[in-house]
Amino acid sequence: MTHPTPTANLPQTIVLATGGTGGHVFPAQGVAHWLIAEGYKVIVITDKRGQKYTGWPKGVTLLTVGSPATRSFPLSVFSKISSILKNTYHVWRGFKHFKPSAVIGFGSFASFATLLAGWLKRMPVFIHEQNAVMGLANKLGSWLCKKVFLSFEHTQKAPAKKSIHTGLPLRSKFQKYKNISYMPPLHRDRFILTIVGGSQGAHKLGLLIPEAIQKLTTEQRNRLKIYHQVRADDVEAVKDFYRRIEVNATVQPFFENIESIFLQSHFVISRAGAGAVFELMFLKRPHLLIPLATAKHNHQALNATESVKQPNVWVMSEKTLTAIKVADFLDKVLQSPETLAKATKNHYYLCQDDSKNRILNTLKTYIGS
Repeated sequence: MTHPTPTANLPQTIVLATGGTGGHVFPAQGVAHWLIAEGYKVIVITDKRGQKYTGWPKGVTLLTVGSPATRSFPLSVFSKISSILKNTYHVWRGFKHFKPSAVIGFGSFASFATLLAGWLKRMPVFIHEQNAVMGLANKLGSWLCKKVFLSFEHTQKAPAKKSIHTGLPLRSKFQKYKNISYMPPLHRDRFILTIVGGSQGAHKLGLLIPEAIQKLTTEQRNRLKIYHQVRADDVEAVKDFYRRIEVNATVQPFFENIESIFLQSHFVISRAGAGAVFELMFLKRPHLLIPLATAKHNHQALNATESVKQPNVWVMSEKTLTAIKVADFLDKVLQSPETLAKATKNHYYLCQDDSKNRILNTLKTYIGS
């Protein structure tokens, strides 16, 4: 890890530590925008996977640490411990150069090493937990931190005395659409359907959802305009399937403009990562959540459980999911736009102004304005 050169009279520096998935990176980007706007200097420390993401505000310094090698148990445990110790040492040395005032971690063992280095330097460290149950790295980090910021109020395994409910910091490109209303389609209008499988769960949805759409009537299929995010390896096969059933579909492994696609959409089918849950509720788009069955600590199912506490939020279990079930559900959705309009009125989110104030005001309590 290379170190930025310190300069006299710089504003306070805040380090954001994140893993390499969108679930970790995107809320860190939201906080980075807030900090830059407040005049702080921001350094982001992530692993090699995190380098691929764009969307950081101008002025952020991006540094990387190593990731543990993928090995089977018990070598995987030793690999993680070795990686954490090595990364902690490098970050600890780096802190001598750029002298941060605080560290905020967003999960993963890459993040934990940075938190540990900050704690060893006796600076205030904080954690943001995105999901409805704390991951192992954040659980360990909670012993070191001053406060734990929670997306969901009733997050499992979170330390009650340290926790503050802040909601999920959204990327700036979502925050500007706070007051955009939802317009349901008329019965015969073009119907825009978006399917988002996420970074880990796209393969199964890439196979099953097109099969479900094939089972709709010809008239229903002709109404559809589909945006479908799938794995890079599946793009051509899914495109070909939609072409054969004569459905207008745009298929990509990643949509840079996902916020504008969500805004166009009349309905969204998504995995239940915290980012997707909060983004869709913030934009007030009706959606069906299909939690990834293999998600660690079953966090996607727990995220979905928190979501369905509101009326008219739909969830299907992956374990019992079939193309016929999805087709029957879509048939009802296409025939009842009034249900979609009703659903958006029940969507909730913690206002992003509240999220910003709760996080930044807590930070300033420990480091000063």
